[in-house]
Amino acid sequence: SPPALALTRDPSLSPEPLPTMSEANPGADPTPTPNPNPELNGNPSPNADDGEAAPAAMNLGEAVALLDDEDKDTAVTAAEVVMKMVFGNEMQKMMAGQGGAIPGVIRAMGRHGSDADAALKFCKLLRNLSFGVMDNVALAATSGGVVALASALRAHPGDAGVVAEAVWALGVLGRHPAAAALLPRLRADVDAALALHAGEPQIVAKGMYLTALIDSAEAMATETVEIEVGGAEEGADAATE
Repeated sequence: SPPALALTRDPSLSPEPLPTMSEANPGADPTPTPNPNPELNGNPSPNADDGEAAPAAMNLGEAVALLDDEDKDTAVTAAEVVMKMVFGNEMQKMMAGQGGAIPGVIRAMGRHGSDADAALKFCKLLRNLSFGVMDNVALAATSGGVVALASALRAHPGDAGVVAEAVWALGVLGRHPAAAALLPRLRADVDAALALHAGEPQIVAKGMYLTALIDSAEAMATETVEIEVGGAEEGADAATE
C-alpha cells in the first residue's frame, strides 16, 4: 500500500488572534459603563427610584402609641399596622391590650370617628383585639368601648362597612356583664342601622346575634328589678307585722 501522507500547516497561514478591547481602543476604560437608562433595554435597575419611599417599619409598641396621634391618617395607619400584627395571634393581642391598644383605639374613635373610613378601621381593630381574649373584652367593656361603638353606629348608619364592624364588635363585647348592662340602651340605634341593611347577609347574621344579646340583657334587667321590688315588698310586710 502507498505510504501515508503527512499533512503539515504553513505557520504563515495561521490567523492572528483578535485584539482585546484595550488593545483595540487603548484609551477606553476596561470597566463597562452602566447603561444610564436601563429601562430602555427592558432590564430596569433594581435600585431604580419609583418615586415612593418605603414606609418605615413600626414595632407593636410604636404603632399602639400612634393610635393617639392627632393626625387622622397617622392614627388610621397605626390601626392598620396593629391589626396586621395581632390578627390571629392571641399572644400579640394580649401584648397589645397590656400596652394600651384598647383605650388607645377607643380614644381614636372619639377623636376621628366622624370619618367613615377611620371609624370602620377603628371598630375593626377593637373587635379584633377583643375577639378570643377575655382580658381585652373586659378592658374594652369597662373603658368606653360600647359607647364608642354606639357612636359609630349613630354617625354612620348608612355605611355598611361601619355597621358590620360595629355590630360585630358589640356582639363580642356584649358577653361581658359591664357591656351587657349597656346594650338595652342601644336598641333603637341598632334596630335603625340594621333596617337600612336588611339585604346584607353578614350584617343580618351579626345583627341577629346582637339583638339576641340585647333581648337577654333586657330580660335580665327586668328580672333584677322584679327581684328588688319583691324583696322590698317582703321587707315592708315584715316591718308591718
